[in-house]
Amino acid sequence: MAASMEVPTMEIEFKPGAHLWFGKERIPWRVLEVDRERGTALLITEREICERAYHGKWENVTWERCDLRAWLNGEYYENTFSDEEKAAIVECELENKDNPKYGTKGGNPTKDKIFLLSIEEAEKYFKDSEGRATGSRWWLRSPGNYCFNVAYVDLDGGIDYGGDGVINLYVNNVNLRNGVRPALKINLESDLFQSFIISKSSHSIIIKSPVLHIRAGKIISTSTDIQTVEIPEGVTELGETCFAGITALTSVKLPSTLKKIGKEAFSGCENLQEVSGTNGAVSYGKDVFSGCKKLQYTPEMFRNTGKLCDSFAEHLSACGAEEISWLLMYQKGPVWEKKLPEKITEESAPLI
Repeated sequence: MAASMEVPTMEIEFKPGAHLWFGKERIPWRVLEVDRERGTALLITEREICERAYHGKWENVTWERCDLRAWLNGEYYENTFSDEEKAAIVECELENKDNPKYGTKGGNPTKDKIFLLSIEEAEKYFKDSEGRATGSRWWLRSPGNYCFNVAYVDLDGGIDYGGDGVINLYVNNVNLRNGVRPALKINLESDLFQSFIISKSSHSIIIKSPVLHIRAGKIISTSTDIQTVEIPEGVTELGETCFAGITALTSVKLPSTLKKIGKEAFSGCENLQEVSGTNGAVSYGKDVFSGCKKLQYTPEMFRNTGKLCDSFAEHLSACGAEEISWLLMYQKGPVWEKKLPEKITEESAPLI
């Protein structure tokens, strides 16, 4: 990220569902619980950080002895967090309960700085399957139906109590490794956390949080709480799905430096109404605005793309427009004009 680039921020109440941007990669961590009495907060990464085997050998294993625990509390911990962040992370005493359905032994209690949620914690801190769902499968630390299986969260957010085998699996050349969503607790009285705080009372904590996660000029992810955003000059790319599913988002102003919008960047932003500000010299991925039913299309959104956006009709229909013949974009040099043919056909579509 360029040193001169000012990343927009927003004030949010620090409570379950809020996000902290944590670690050297500045990824968002979701708040699961705030314990004011103990002065701690439980966080989990918003999405999986990687795909990784639970254990490197096909054998009976518990969380205490698995390779994934060793990696999280070793290499991952050492390489991901600054000294100030490490000082804020609380070492937790974890109870590793038996599988609640099959009775498989969970093993001894452990002390961990970085860990995975158990079956019970995944049920407690997410109100339903939709809240747990990320579109990928992710490990829990609880055992499955046998000691060589481990419970996980499935694609739809349901908990598979029977679990998956601990090692990497490949079926028909498909990689079935599950994702990893680390969890940790932070000390709310630490110097690091105090740097986030704007105000604090007996009832609430208000913190300042970045709206955008930008790496090397590319937006990787965004706060799920934003309603409007002005992307700073210097950003050249919007990554795939970086705004996807943010239903609160209503308007976006793009910078003149933008060159590329990745696949499904705004997919599912059902209340997005306005996108403005781009110079138009932008390449678009597939289904950029899929599901954006309230979005008003303007010629500026696709100016100078060099062609009729990989089927402009596809974008319109994905947004819920039943009739797409009301607008075609023609390019004449740098200028676009509206045409209203009775019907869109291959013959009537413009040749750019």
